[in-house]
Amino acid sequence: MTKTKSAPVIEEAPVTIDFTLAPVTAFIEVEIKHLILDAGTQPRLSLDTDVIEDYAEQLKPFVAGDVEDNPLPPIDVFRTPEGKLYLADGFHRVYAHKKAGWRNVEANIHDGTLLQAQVYALQANASHGLRRSNKDKLYAYQHLEKITPEEQFRAMTNSEIGRIIA
Repeated sequence: MTKTKSAPVIEEAPVTIDFTLAPVTAFIEVEIKHLILDAGTQPRLSLDTDVIEDYAEQLKPFVAGDVEDNPLPPIDVFRTPEGKLYLADGFHRVYAHKKAGWRNVEANIHDGTLLQAQVYALQANASHGLRRSNKDKLYAYQHLEKITPEEQFRAMTNSEIGRIIA
């Protein structure tokens, strides 16, 4: 009897991507070590060390216990059905917490998938945080093109793309 190898299961890409922002399903404190930071959810070429330093400085009174409330807004994390935690928004804040010696960070939890986290990340910083440089926008555009089904991407107007990666 000859054994045959079965072909690997390939998850099919969705026919279209829904760019509606996923709702927050929980607000919790997450240990930074449990966050997945390298799954294609960082829509920038690189992090700004000056911003990390500034945020870490803002955290000092909180870390020291001098103030009760965290001065930085919560990060946004996508929790998959398997329990993976993908950071979608808040990379500078996470690294600032680490630099300040804090092991936990407050997080808005969205139930979803890695793809949903990537889509959310592309739309982050449109209304808050460090604005994207033109190089960051080009990088985000290329990532959007990579994760969006070809027909859907071709049908998108420049305005739609701009709203997503602003």
